[in-house]
Amino acid sequence: MDNVWAVVLAGGEGARVAAPTRGDAKEAVPKQYCSFGRSEPMVRWAVRRAQSLVPVSRIVVVVTEEHREYWEPELTDLPPENIIVQPRNRGTAAGILLPVLEMFFRSRRTAELVLLPADHYVAAEGVLRESLLQAIQAARADDRPVVLLGMSSEEPDTDLGWILPLPGPERVRVAAFVEKPDAETAAELLRLGALANSFMLAAQASRLLELYATTLPNLLNGFVPVVLDGSDPKALNALFDQIPRLDFSKDVLERCPGGLAVLSVPPCGWIDLGSPSRVERYARHCEPRPGRLPLAVPKGSAGVFA
Repeated sequence: MDNVWAVVLAGGEGARVAAPTRGDAKEAVPKQYCSFGRSEPMVRWAVRRAQSLVPVSRIVVVVTEEHREYWEPELTDLPPENIIVQPRNRGTAAGILLPVLEMFFRSRRTAELVLLPADHYVAAEGVLRESLLQAIQAARADDRPVVLLGMSSEEPDTDLGWILPLPGPERVRVAAFVEKPDAETAAELLRLGALANSFMLAAQASRLLELYATTLPNLLNGFVPVVLDGSDPKALNALFDQIPRLDFSKDVLERCPGGLAVLSVPPCGWIDLGSPSRVERYARHCEPRPGRLPLAVPKGSAGVFA
């Protein structure tokens, strides 16, 4: 595990759940900095999730400059160089490529990465941790797959990505990856045994860069010299002024299913709090306990609350 880095993705705008997360000043608080009735904001939930895998020295958090007032007081326990600041949000493709390149060069090209979004609730953290460890091991196979963590679901949510596995063992190849399909397609994928994409994955940094070279070579070529030169804020700002807004799931994963594998996570009470409807379901299923996150799966849950 000496080469494993946990990357917490906290650079999103959280606009879709701004209404239920307004503070006393009536300003929209980005969802990753909201506590949803608990003692810490969601970004800290993700940092603690990362700490169950790696030491603090190998936890990286991707944030956005405009959210500085929120993340600066929450991340004081991390090394300053491990807080990677985007000048602005340009979508998940750029938000993931920046830390992947940083860790690739910092580790002399040996980094193994676990990506952890900062807007997830997990009731049974121990169950998820075991799956993340399995994914790290699976990503070390000779063919170096990008190992996605898939969640069972009973509903064809059109707001999620869907992973259709090929028949095989526990860690299986991906036949198709479909990001946010229409209702009919989502229902058919679910019928065929597709898993909901949790947006958590394990991969070698070099393998992720190969996917970018295949799918978004212009984006990769724009980032490499800036990161190699030390990610000077002025240069980074100029780069983010120029690049288009691109989505990692749609523009990278969906275009190269042959390089992907999926690991099905046992029921762990996972909820992606990325939409108002799932926030409402979280509120109904999970009564907050002051001071800590619950460790057991809420009664009657099975996999995704979505």
